Amino acid sequence: FRILFNYSISKKLLNKYLSKNYEFYLANKNSNLIHNIREETVRFTGLIFSLINILKEFFLITFLIICIFVVNWKVTLIATFSLGSISIFIFLLIKKKLYKLGKDQTYYASTLIKKLIETFSDIKFIKVRSLEKFFSNKILFNQKELFKVGFYQSVIICLPRLLLELFAVIGLSVTIYIFLNMNYSFNE
Repeated sequence: FRILFNYSISKKLLNKYLSKNYEFYLANKNSNLIHNIREETVRFTGLIFSLINILKEFFLITFLIICIFVVNWKVTLIATFSLGSISIFIFLLIKKKLYKLGKDQTYYASTLIKKLIETFSDIKFIKVRSLEKFFSNKILFNQKELFKVGFYQSVIICLPRLLLELFAVIGLSVTIYIFLNMNYSFNE
């Protein structure tokens, strides 16, 4: 489904570009247009599916909180406030970094496509002058930077969920320990 959705978005964007007048192409770089059709549609699709996943998780967590609230409202309020505060802190901590990585990813992807277009457009000149190594290094630099940015994004995106799960398990363990030391009956 995700692949079909991505294809549909790419097709609409391509058709939109093809319907533009000639001045549009003079004002925009070919590499940026190619980048938008190839890369940005994938990112947009990822964003849409991430939002759907967030909504799913939100409804699940809301249901769980309501169920736990019925059992013990005091503990539920403390846990909700604690995890909510941790979530906001983590979000504020990684928001700027993810924004910068997104900008870097866009820059390196566009530059990579531009360098590839330049290389293959000038292949005759490159072969005559034996500049293969020079152009290869220019392309591979951007490729390497693009992979580094993607790696950092992947790590940072996974980090909040792992941290929240860790704090939830620690919080649950502390709560059970406190209740056991207070001779609290779980039947109450």
